[in-house]
Amino acid sequence: MRTPTLYDFAGNPIKKSSLTKEQGAPEISGVRTYGELMPAGTPSPARLAAILKAASAGDIFAQAQLFDDMEERDVHIFSEMSTRRRAITGLKYEILPADDSKQALKIAEFVSAVLHSLQDRQNDIAECTSVPALVFALSDAIGKGLSCTEIIWDISGGQYVPASIVHRPLQFFQFHPKRPSELRLRDGSYEGEELISGKWMIHFHPSRSGSPYRAPLYRVLAWLFVFRNYTLRAWVQFIESFGIPIRIGRYPLGSSEADQKLLLQAVSNIAADAAVILPEGMDVDIINVARSAAGNPQMAFQEWSEKQISKAILGTYMTGETGGSYAKAQVLNEVRLDILESDASLIEATINNQLIRPIVQLNFGPDAPVPYLQFEIPRPDEREKDVKVLETLVKSGFTDIPLWWIRERFGIPAPEQGDVTLRDLLAGSLPQPGRQLQRKQTNRSDDKIQAQQAEIDALIKRLGEAEEIGEAMRTLLEPVMQLINDADSFDELGERIATAYPEMNGAEIERILQKAIFLSELWGRINGDTA
Repeated sequence: MRTPTLYDFAGNPIKKSSLTKEQGAPEISGVRTYGELMPAGTPSPARLAAILKAASAGDIFAQAQLFDDMEERDVHIFSEMSTRRRAITGLKYEILPADDSKQALKIAEFVSAVLHSLQDRQNDIAECTSVPALVFALSDAIGKGLSCTEIIWDISGGQYVPASIVHRPLQFFQFHPKRPSELRLRDGSYEGEELISGKWMIHFHPSRSGSPYRAPLYRVLAWLFVFRNYTLRAWVQFIESFGIPIRIGRYPLGSSEADQKLLLQAVSNIAADAAVILPEGMDVDIINVARSAAGNPQMAFQEWSEKQISKAILGTYMTGETGGSYAKAQVLNEVRLDILESDASLIEATINNQLIRPIVQLNFGPDAPVPYLQFEIPRPDEREKDVKVLETLVKSGFTDIPLWWIRERFGIPAPEQGDVTLRDLLAGSLPQPGRQLQRKQTNRSDDKIQAQQAEIDALIKRLGEAEEIGEAMRTLLEPVMQLINDADSFDELGERIATAYPEMNGAEIERILQKAIFLSELWGRINGDTA
């Protein structure tokens, strides 16, 4: 029987014999070395324009160098991008079966075990030893547009499992000059080396639509990065030149050259000695240029640009320095939740299509049900707000709300047979539709009192029938009634009642009173605004 051909995520046939080879490892010498990753320095505006123009045509090497420099040299860019990347790295995840069949469940368990075993297979310092580490490697594409990780397969145990998954720097890659959508390894040739099918995870994370070469988020921030560095450099030069106060010595007209040298020496040493002795008639002025300078345009630009960077990476900004209200913080959380969902969706698709699918197809065949990884996105608890909405609706007479939705929203299980429910206690206690409106339309306090008393009577009626209450009272007072029948005098009765009190059984009355207190509190909460 002919073995079916397997294909990778790009539709290229997979050659199983090539899966165990390592293709993208750094070289000792050549074009793929860690020495090539050295910082290139802040480019001039003209150089930056040339880098972006070359990348727009598919030459991404210089742009990849620039992106690394941006993360390494700009603290604010690094901090904000780290916040966004680690937000998704810290998400919980689960491997879910494709369907409810036994085969699908078995395959899902197999994939989960394979991914968990990554922590036992570290062979490289750049290796992803867990799913969160893999997610962090893939999230490198959030700023740079692309992230490439190589899968080295192990077949020694009779199964195809990843021996290691290693992140490769973006500088190791180029686009095919004649096929713009095809990514290749740099090897010094014009076209580059073709990637082996089934060995690579290529995560594309665009920040906008259009040309994939112009999709990276860091292209939006490149000009700010350059201007921030030039502004910071100018600010440092200003501090070097004018940060130290200028000391001016004045000597009387006609002073000798020796006196002038004495004054110059005193002015020069005043910073270290913090004291000076001068002849009468000489004085020293200290001018603090940094403090007397009007405004601070360099720092103003730095603060403004930080806000723009935060908006580009996180969708908004709100720092401790600028202050903010609770409502503004809630908006910030919502925006970041939206971005988190988008990042998670893109990375889920890459892991499912480029890692989990090959694992399943190589071990179970091309038609096997493929499980999928799904992140658990944390959401703010809005149940308290839902309670207020429901309370308002019920008060207004709108009770056409599905019970299953309420149970699902609040996590309330359905009652078992014989369970006492709130319905048993509240039946007849909630205001009927139109009653609230009727109360507001009348100004007579007698009507209010009568309506409220009717509801209270209904609550009391729900506590139990008269026979039930009477029986409880008889149980409670039975020892007392027995003493009354046996006593010969009032004095003797008084002594016996004092000793009989501990024997009185008030459990049933206590239960009824607890129900009464509970229902009265509920009634008060519901009707407090009309009392």
